[in-house]
Amino acid sequence: MKSRSTNTTIVGKNFAKHKQPSSQARLAIGYWISQSLAVATKLDIVAELKNGLRSIEELAAITYAHDAAFFRLVRVLARREVNNRGFRSI
Repeated sequence: MKSRSTNTTIVGKNFAKHKQPSSQARLAIGYWISQSLAVATKLDIVAELKNGLRSIEELAAITYAHDAAFFRLVRVLARREVNNRGFRSI
């Protein structure tokens, strides 16, 4: 049985079509997101944003978080459309 190619040409580049994640992957992603929400809650990011927009670096400094790790946290939350209106892009 021949299998078809799942690549699509977009602007001259080949991109693989996205496959639906397995149930195990969905569970892992759900856990990752719930842990991100728990960390954001412990850092009390929402309270800091009540004073106005702040950069990622400012929020990381206020919460005593590592800049790169804090950026990854915000990126996860923003991709899931959580708190993405309160962060100023850097």
